[in-house]
Amino acid sequence: MNHLNRLGFFPYVLPESHNFRDYAYPKQTLPRPRRLREPLTRMHNVIFSRIDGETL
Repeated sequence: MNHLNRLGFFPYVLPESHNFRDYAYPKQTLPRPRRLREPLTRMHNVIFSRIDGETL
């Protein structure tokens, strides 16, 4: 991740649910990716962006 930071990219955790209800009955608003600031302790989807903010 340090390599991507040096290239100007910032990490964001992409919220994802594996609950069937969330796919069968989607909500009107989707949770936005949030800035990754703590070490990961389990599996997450992480995206990198050049946008420097708390959310995308």
